[in-house]
Amino acid sequence: MTNPQATADHGYLSHRQILVVLAGLLAGRVVVAHNWPFDAMHLRAEFARIGKAVSSPRRLDLLDLLSQGEMDVETLAVRSGLTVKNTSAHLRTLRESRLVETIQRLIGGPA
Repeated sequence: MTNPQATADHGYLSHRQILVVLAGLLAGRVVVAHNWPFDAMHLRAEFARIGKAVSSPRRLDLLDLLSQGEMDVETLAVRSGLTVKNTSAHLRTLRESRLVETIQRLIGGPA
């Protein structure tokens, strides 16, 4: 269940609002599928994958911070008020859902 106040505070859409937007995008359009049961199974899996990732207010906060620019785990932890361990765990879930990417840089290495 979406917390209406958190939705208002962060500007994120509730599940119901997302469905209304999606229905509006599909209204009057023909959806063509070669093998609908197979396609529907994958669509449901994608919605579940993303739904799990954004079901946590803390992960939404991290996504909001990351939308402001790249940050390392320590900076995200400080800015979000989480421990580095919890921040890393939330980032792992977001990475597994392909909502964030990890960028690794060599410090002091060749340019």
